[in-house]
This record gives sequence, structure tokens and C-alpha cells, in this order.
Amino acid sequence: MRKLYALAMAAVVLPAGLYAQNFKSSGSTKYVLLEEGTGTWCQFCPDGQVKMMQILGNSSNQNRVNAVALHNNDSMAIADANTVLSAYSPAWPNGGVDRVMNTTQTKVFMSRSYWQTYVTQQLAVAPGFQIDLSHSYNSTTRAINITVKVKALTAQTGAYNINCYLVEDSVTGTGSGYNQINAYNTDPSHAYYQAGNPIVGFVHRHVARAMLGGPWGSTGVIANNPPANGTYTKTYTSTLPGTSSYTRWKIIAYVQRHDATTAANRIIMNSLEADVTPGSPAGITEVAENITNLSVYPNPATDNIFVAGVITGRSDVNIAVVNSVGQTVIQKQYNNMDGDFSTDLSLEGLTSGIYFVTVSANGTKRTERVMVAR
Repeated sequence: MRKLYALAMAAVVLPAGLYAQNFKSSGSTKYVLLEEGTGTWCQFCPDGQVKMMQILGNSSNQNRVNAVALHNNDSMAIADANTVLSAYSPAWPNGGVDRVMNTTQTKVFMSRSYWQTYVTQQLAVAPGFQIDLSHSYNSTTRAINITVKVKALTAQTGAYNINCYLVEDSVTGTGSGYNQINAYNTDPSHAYYQAGNPIVGFVHRHVARAMLGGPWGSTGVIANNPPANGTYTKTYTSTLPGTSSYTRWKIIAYVQRHDATTAANRIIMNSLEADVTPGSPAGITEVAENITNLSVYPNPATDNIFVAGVITGRSDVNIAVVNSVGQTVIQKQYNNMDGDFSTDLSLEGLTSGIYFVTVSANGTKRTERVMVAR
């Protein structure tokens, strides 16, 4: 199960002009960044999304994979992502794993059949840098301030850049820029069998909406040949585009090697993902976490799952179970709950695969991934 990371939230009244900060740190743990190259015009790209979601739900990856989809030549494409994709000339839907070279294919953006192999390889690599990620978000103006602080865990050689993705999940829209061409419509073995060709209303997962440091990161922040314990900080200020709820947004901060001439030498050393979480405007006390000790078990599950946690402050509790295509397959509401909370849900009628269990209460959402194995 891929746990949500704990976000430390200030429970204080803040001075004028500040917002409550949300913080997390990688410590000395290595996290892997999977970048999927995709486009609505690409008939095999639905399978790229399936492979990406399988990797995110794979318990052997120890909850340490961060994923982002880089769109090309559709309504979700952004210029910086196109620059990255052009540098690596993918054959769609290829993807990069920490932008390391696939020695078999001699490619950085490699065939999806290799993704898990290289994820496993990169999980075993020393991270090189610790990443501390803090942010504040104003849900009224949609302004977001992000501070990325990195520390060299050991002495490093060469040049390194800091960067930060803004990622929107579960994106849908109308027209050819969003409807997904689907080669698997007549393949009964595939998750998108009989989903249509094109798939109208396709749910696009983990879509890159901005690269705050540009395609190759912010230069001149990390000193060349940084010594052990050398610490460097970069702050980004932006606005979440569009109007979708902040609950669909994530931040992925990362450190990458910088080679000014060769894209194949721009390996990502470490990455860290955080959910966008609103901080309160000046003069308002920040609300504490409202859902704690959340657990969903067993995992894998067969017939039933149990959902348990603690609700702070009396509230209605909503539970939604969503499949890998973005369809809500179970929806439950429990009224006027407070304190310890638990329930069991029948999985009758669900097929084997990865599902997402979201619990909502008092404006807080928590999500767990669970595998159903028949």
C-alpha cells in the first residue's frame, strides 16, 4: 500500500502576509521519479498509464515511486515537458526512470516493459541528496509558495539543479485534446477493453502542469562539487492553473545532475512528492489534521476491506473506492462521526486490480491504495 506522507501543519495564528506551512522530508531515503511520455493521439498510451499505475500500486516498490505524465501535442502539453521529451526522443509511450540510461535500448526514455526493472534498480541507489519540501497554499487565490531545501548526504562531484513539478491528477476534458485514442478497445485482456476508441472522458493520471525550474531545473542554486552536508535552498512562487480542487494537486521536488551539453547525463538523484494542502490566510488559526491513524486492510484483499481511523471534530465521513480508470465503484457516507471510526466494505463485483480508497471528513482527505486479488 502506498501511504500518504504525513504533512506537518502549524496550529498557530500566523503573522500578516504568511500562510501555514506544510512540511515533509526525504531524510536519507531514496525516492524514484517515473516520467511517462504520453499523448491523446497515441494509440498505445492507455497501456502506459496502466503500467504507471501498476508500479505505483506495487508493494515491492516500498511506497517510494513518484510519477508524472508528460503530455505531447494535446491539450495537456506544456512547453517545458515538450523540451524534455524532445531531448530524449521517446517512442510512445516510453518513460524515464530517474533519467538513467537503459543500457539495453541505449535510451533514457525507455519501453514500458523496462520500467519496473529500472525502478527496482534505482530504489537500491544511494540518494546523494536529502530533500526538505515545504509549501503554503491559499485556496482562495490559488497562490502557492514552495521552498525546496536540499542537503548533500555525501560529497558530490559536478553540477546539480533543483526543480519542481506541479502535477494535477484525474484530468478530463472534451474533444480530441482529451479523448484518448485506444488500440486496446478490442483486446479482452486489457484494462481498456471496450472502453471506446477514442475513450471519451478518459481520466488522465498525474499530469504535469508546470515545471517551476524550467525543463532542466534552476541553475546556480547548488554549488558545484557540493561537499557533504552542503545545504541549498530554492523558493518557487506560482498559481495553480485552472479551477480544479486542490485535492487533485501534488508537488514533486527533485535534484538532478546538470550537464550543459548532454541530456543523457542529467540523472535525477532524488525526488519527493507532497499533496497540495491549504494553509490559512493571515489571522486565522490553522485547523489540525482531521483524519489520523487511517488504515485500510487487508492488502491485498479478496472479499472485504476494513477502513479504520480517528476523526477529530464531529463530521460526516465519506468513503469512495475508485478504480485505476478513475471510476468510483463504491461510495459510502456515515453521518455525525467523531473519535474512533471503523467500517468494512464488501468488494463483491470488483475485478482484480489496484483501487484507491479515499476517506473525507471536515475538509480533510486521505487516500490509500489497495490491491484486490481474486
